[in-house]
Amino acid sequence: MNEPAQSSYHSPERSFKSPLIGFISLSILIPITAFLYWPYPSREPLWVTSYDIDKAVRTTLDTSELPGHILALAWSYHLLPLVVATAFCVLMALVCAAFNERAHFTRKSIKYFSFIRWILIIGLIAYWALGFILDSQVLAIFQSYPHVTINQEWANVPFLSGFLLLMIIYFIEGALRRGLALQEDVDATI
Repeated sequence: MNEPAQSSYHSPERSFKSPLIGFISLSILIPITAFLYWPYPSREPLWVTSYDIDKAVRTTLDTSELPGHILALAWSYHLLPLVVATAFCVLMALVCAAFNERAHFTRKSIKYFSFIRWILIIGLIAYWALGFILDSQVLAIFQSYPHVTINQEWANVPFLSGFLLLMIIYFIEGALRRGLALQEDVDATI
């Protein structure tokens, strides 16, 4: 009697329960973390440093007097990876929920992976464009300072990790499409 209960608990329909709970948790924790921990090293979304080679001195420049449109760009640049990550987790939770329903396993999953793919593509392009525009605007304002750098510590991490996620999504979506095609061939043969 214990065996059927165990087998139903470990059945393929329930095999995506842990990732479902994990992605739901992450989609809640990412925004909470974003609001609890402001950008480093200041409470502003943008920090600019100047390095004087002759004196070997690095100085953090005052960004509080920057125009409002530059601060809005900086906040967008800072928050965009968090928004994309949250959307990714929500959609992955939907994929896991679809995986737990045998009837909706493939078609819904492919639809969700298509959404994920477009969110990642648009997010990566927007992140790159925002960074480019922000850098050019800030460098124009601080052009009198030597060797100015803007948010260089973490600039490439969201872009590279987003690109990696995009390739994983393409792979999984392709595998699901191949599985759906094989299943339709088997159903047509029978």
